[in-house]
Amino acid sequence: MLRLKSRSVLCTPSSGLSRALDGLRVGDDVDGASNARPTDVDDDDDVDDDDDRDGRIATTRRIERAFASESQGHGWSSANGTNSQGETMTQGGSHGGPDFITPADAQFDAYAGYDGMGGGDARGAHGHFRGARSPCALSPTRNKRPRFGLDVGLSQGTQEFGYASQPLENTQPSQSQGEFGNGFRVPRNREPSRGGGARSGLPRAATSPPCARNAFLPDREQPAEHTAHGRRANCTSAAQLATMSRFRVDFVDLGCIARGGFSKVHKVIGRLDGCQYALKRTSEQLKNERDRSEALREVHVMASLVTCPQIVRYHSAWWENDHLYIHMELCEEGCASRMVDSRDGERMNDAQLARCLRDISTALAFAHDRGLAHMDVKPDNIFICKEGFKLGDWGRATQLSGARRSSAVDEGDARYLPPELLNDNFDNLDRSDVFSLGASLYELAIGTSLPSHGSDYQALRQGVVPTGAVAASLHALCVAMMSPIPLDRPSAADVLSKHCTL
Repeated sequence: MLRLKSRSVLCTPSSGLSRALDGLRVGDDVDGASNARPTDVDDDDDVDDDDDRDGRIATTRRIERAFASESQGHGWSSANGTNSQGETMTQGGSHGGPDFITPADAQFDAYAGYDGMGGGDARGAHGHFRGARSPCALSPTRNKRPRFGLDVGLSQGTQEFGYASQPLENTQPSQSQGEFGNGFRVPRNREPSRGGGARSGLPRAATSPPCARNAFLPDREQPAEHTAHGRRANCTSAAQLATMSRFRVDFVDLGCIARGGFSKVHKVIGRLDGCQYALKRTSEQLKNERDRSEALREVHVMASLVTCPQIVRYHSAWWENDHLYIHMELCEEGCASRMVDSRDGERMNDAQLARCLRDISTALAFAHDRGLAHMDVKPDNIFICKEGFKLGDWGRATQLSGARRSSAVDEGDARYLPPELLNDNFDNLDRSDVFSLGASLYELAIGTSLPSHGSDYQALRQGVVPTGAVAASLHALCVAMMSPIPLDRPSAADVLSKHCTL
């Protein structure tokens, strides 16, 4: 029974092993008649086991000799791993290594005619039968996507896994932007599609609303031409407006014109009225309640002083992304500090000094009459406009009466502070504003900055004011306003009524 099964495996036409042996011409003429298997079927059940073992050994030897003959025909030598042309072969052979998955008969079919030796018929030029290829041969490198940075393929006629030194032919196009070193490829950046549809790329940013022209403004107050003036009225939908900030919806930003320690000021154009304004914004986000209340102090003070023409006019305010925005009047000429330490030597004349004294005294008198002290009068907070001078930056303002004072007194610039504030005496805050106004007026008159420390700083707090190039009447007024004793100083109303005829 065992002998019958072995003979059926070798002789059945459908067997791959039988076709391989027939194609390699291994048979009775190769091994001799002494080693040939009998063709008669022996149905005797009493055959010795030795005969059966000898038959299997003979079959194995014929297969080994057939493979040895096939290897010599290709020119490969298993001793040194090189072929007849001197090319090096890898350890896995011409197919990348032993195939432990494909069945043995399928391997014989693949080896019988794989290297292009076949002819026009079913058998090759050497008479080899071209059977079905192995799954290993049916899965070349070009059908598999390599990992990032690693190109797996043939390199200069040698099949090995590694970094390819040159692009492969007849392979899938590489999705790369460039190569670094030997085959390390960088993926191409994905560009947004220009076509329509749902996958047309990133959404386009919404266009800001147009800006109107105000025909009733005089020519000197008309803003310069801007791209927002030429936009159509329906360029922005209501849904887009809902996602924009109020700053972008209501104003056209013309850039930052001033910057301080806690905020910065932008010059803007109102999109609806076409007028120019100043928009103050806090530099840092204010998230806790204390910082927010201190920032709102300026809003509340300016709203209560809106009827005074010598104070920078307040329009509105709002919170946005934890930043406070204050919409207020724009002073075209900037602040008075630009005439201090000026590079071109520009200084205020006597008429400008007299106008500055009158306007700022009026603003302080109005605020003091309402029970408020500015606490930071200096040339940086005195603004120049076509009507004259205006007092701004009321962020440090506080109540004159200690009973109504809701927060601690926030001192201003040390160069303009009176001596009593340095000693924590807050009983006469209105006269402290007068001292700061006298120091600012004296600085504008001499055109150089006041000292912030040292002996000259202490001399000014003791009433010693150098004459310099200041007019006598103005110098006498500055000495009176900078008296070391608060009650000896004139009030803002007294300065306005008695000393503004300089």
